[in-house]
Amino acid sequence: SRALLKFFSCVATPSALIRWLSPALNATMSDMGGSEMDFQDDGPQLGTYTGERNEEFERHGKGSAVLPNGDRFEGSYSHGLREGEGCYRFKNGSKYTGSYVGGVKHGKGLFEYADGSSFSGEWVEDKRCGQGKYVYPNGDTFEGQWMDDRRHGEGTYTYASSGASFVGEWVNGLKEGRGEFVMGNQRLKANFVQDVPVGSGVFSFDNGVQQKGKYVSTPLDSSPDSPPISQWKHEAFEAPAAK
Repeated sequence: SRALLKFFSCVATPSALIRWLSPALNATMSDMGGSEMDFQDDGPQLGTYTGERNEEFERHGKGSAVLPNGDRFEGSYSHGLREGEGCYRFKNGSKYTGSYVGGVKHGKGLFEYADGSSFSGEWVEDKRCGQGKYVYPNGDTFEGQWMDDRRHGEGTYTYASSGASFVGEWVNGLKEGRGEFVMGNQRLKANFVQDVPVGSGVFSFDNGVQQKGKYVSTPLDSSPDSPPISQWKHEAFEAPAAK
């Protein structure tokens, strides 16, 4: 047991820890990608429409429309606005298939973006809000809670390049609060403030050994305007109890 701790005190240095985590900590989170600019079917330029109308000659019921900008919609209308299930095809190749209320995305729907990314989940007044899964252009995924188009609440971000994942709390698109990085059987539990690890943490190896320490804020270099960075400071090792 003591020999094992001595071994890990040599190989599991803070720099080794950072190298192990670098695929996760330094991975670039994909941009939201894909324009969601929407165009209503009402107004002085209605485009072309084929479908049902009510007594007021409003679009009402099933129908299809080609908008003045070249976008297309096929689905249900109520009193001139998209309502219920429909499919909106953008001229740039993006496509939304799902629920509308009052002319905007509201309820469950799938948005497939022209850059290859996609979002499947809940919408509130044209924004990602509630439970949903976003697949980014580089293959990364986020599955969890959203608010106002941002990751917000419990969620898991998985990095396609390394297989690592982060499970924890998010606020306005950033890691905030307790969270855990996972890569294979190795884990780092820490606290995060605006995407940066701070305070005490525990790094668990796949053989059960734990390295305890904390993240401290230090200047990047000696210049007075140097931004602070968060660095790991080792405090203790703990080996699993002998059987």
